[in-house]
Amino acid sequence: MRFIFQKKAFLAAFLGILALGCFLRTYNFSDWLHFELDQARDADVVFSAAEGSISELPLLGPRARGTFLRLGPAYYYLEYASAKIFGNTPPGMAVGVLLLAIFSLPLMYLFFRRYFDKKISLALFAISNFSIFLIMYSRFAWNPNPLVFFVPLALYSTLRAVDEKESRRGIWLAAALTSLSISTQLHFLAFIALPLVFLIFFIFKRPKISLKFWMLAISIALLFYIPVFLNEYQTGGDNTEEFLKTISGKSEDSSVSLVNKIFFNIKEHSAGYFLILSGRDGNSLLGLNLNGLAARYRDCGENCPQDYYLGFFSAAFVFFGFLILVLNFKKETDPRRKDFLLLNGLWFSAIFLLFIPLAMELSPRYFLISAFLPFVFLGLILETIPRKMKPIWVISAVVFILAVSNGLEVKKRFGELAMAHKINLETDLDLLLKEKTRVTYRQEKMIEKYMLQSQTENGQAIFFSGDARYVPALEFLLKEDEAVFDDKIPRDHIYRQANYFWVDFTRSDGSYSLGKKETPLYDIAGVKNFGTLSVLTLLPKEGEITDETPNLEQPPKKHRSGAPKRYLWEEIFD
Repeated sequence: MRFIFQKKAFLAAFLGILALGCFLRTYNFSDWLHFELDQARDADVVFSAAEGSISELPLLGPRARGTFLRLGPAYYYLEYASAKIFGNTPPGMAVGVLLLAIFSLPLMYLFFRRYFDKKISLALFAISNFSIFLIMYSRFAWNPNPLVFFVPLALYSTLRAVDEKESRRGIWLAAALTSLSISTQLHFLAFIALPLVFLIFFIFKRPKISLKFWMLAISIALLFYIPVFLNEYQTGGDNTEEFLKTISGKSEDSSVSLVNKIFFNIKEHSAGYFLILSGRDGNSLLGLNLNGLAARYRDCGENCPQDYYLGFFSAAFVFFGFLILVLNFKKETDPRRKDFLLLNGLWFSAIFLLFIPLAMELSPRYFLISAFLPFVFLGLILETIPRKMKPIWVISAVVFILAVSNGLEVKKRFGELAMAHKINLETDLDLLLKEKTRVTYRQEKMIEKYMLQSQTENGQAIFFSGDARYVPALEFLLKEDEAVFDDKIPRDHIYRQANYFWVDFTRSDGSYSLGKKETPLYDIAGVKNFGTLSVLTLLPKEGEITDETPNLEQPPKKHRSGAPKRYLWEEIFD
């Protein structure tokens, strides 16, 4: 009876934690959706296909940031499926990412259980449910976000595929290559790291799996890449050429020494792991540089303990976590546990090495690819607690501290999101999403309705511009409501009968200004506040008006110069 009670108590705790994790990810999901430049870009692609035909989906996906290289189209297909099921709206398209984030929670528990006991696995599971990092990246659509599901799935399936006690190793191999094929289309680093780690691990393990399952797994992987192959065939390999340029370009920066890059990489890893586990971005080690480390530490006076201890603590956490992993691997005799350590060690090593050339431009989103590793390191450290210290109490204390730390950050963030459309919040540039302030989908809808109301009242076209992060989002919403508009403020042909708007962050001192080219042409006639964003109503200066009424016939968008052509399915079969 005692065993049954313990089993039921464990299940109740597991489901209770999962329910709370789901609540934190779904609470006011639509109203508080993060919908900006990248999200609007992707939504525009998917909206047309979901509204029309699946054949309007592209053969390539979004561009890798800062390059003309395009990823595979898997993310667009995920958004398309989500739009068809949950609605062809920005929130509807984002539900697919939300569901994968929720599914990743029990998946990570299963992953932890490949090595840790139930107590430590449940503790890591609880912290992952409460992590504000994982919560916030589950609450909007972006191509790297599903990595938190597909990368652990690829690694978990790989571990099952090489387990000699596993009866369906061939099926798990197919699952591993399926999730690998999707992951590599979500982020450039996943495209490099996953095949490399997978190959090294399988060469090391050399599992005895039937040839037919190898053929099945490879066929599935090739199937997922058929759109990419077709586009390459049509363009003569343009995207492959961009891939080679990207590889060489990522490693060309010689302005920073290799030693400094490694140091910055350590800083960013410690900050990223600290953020994922605690929810805090106050890792002051980020403020140091290698050359000035000693001088700054000498000169900081009374502030030294507050400024730097957390930074050194988080760097030590990463160091000792990896050190324990290596030491445990050397002495581990259980093949299943040894495989877990090997695969996680390979993954950490691959990501760390790949991040070195990028060290000066790393941001938290890069750690979506290895978001499970801080929990693995924490579990390894918790496992070393001596029995005389009563590990269950230490583990409970760690869970409590990290849950409270994340909970306070979640409460603060949710409070800001709730008020973003009402008041002008003063927030620092946060490390989590690198936002200047809080802006929600609710605000953007309110602004879009405000501009649309003017058109309804006077029947005149809308011209608007403003901050580049939000113009594409508003453009999408206006297009969704079939408004007559242009997302540019005209400079050559200025019309008397038109509605002109400028969208900007709310200024507490009321000192608004337009772009340099617009200022001589327009006056600010009024300001409508929408919390952290404001809409300026513009009037063209009388002497600058050239025409009475615009004739808005929207031309097709031009192919972006330098980027490989991205074909649609319908173009292939024409």
